[in-house]
This record gives sequence, structure tokens and C-alpha cells, in this order.
Amino acid sequence: MAYTTVKVDDGLRDRIADYGAKNGLTNASVIERALEALLRQEKLRRQKEAMAKMSAADWQSYREEMAIFDAAGVADLRD
Repeated sequence: MAYTTVKVDDGLRDRIADYGAKNGLTNASVIERALEALLRQEKLRRQKEAMAKMSAADWQSYREEMAIFDAAGVADLRD
């Protein structure tokens, strides 16, 4: 694993360290979780934007497809 230095101001460094100490995480883990949360939020934002552009026909198709999944039992999803 390669290591690098990330320059942040003292206040942010302390907040990262404090959060990590309270939650049993390393500074790197805190940063990784924060980045994962930001990426997840961005993905959800893009999905919401795409859904907002869906036509009535798209929504009908989506509902029909979801009904198939809803009707399937867990056993039906196994190989």
C-alpha cells in the first residue's frame, strides 16, 4: 500500500482524529468513509435526476418490472 500526505488545516485534522478516536477508526478510515458517503450521495442525486426525467411509459415499465421482483420469493432468486 502506498502512503501519501494530505495537507489539511489543524482544525480539520483534529476533527478527523476526534471522530476516529470516538468511533475506533483510523484517520484514513474516517476519510474513506466520508468519501464513500459523498460518492453515494452523488450517485443518488444522479438517480433522482434521471427518474425526474422519466416519461409515463418509463414509469409504467419500471413498475411492471418491480412487480416481477416483488412477486418473486427468495427461493425463486436462487440458482
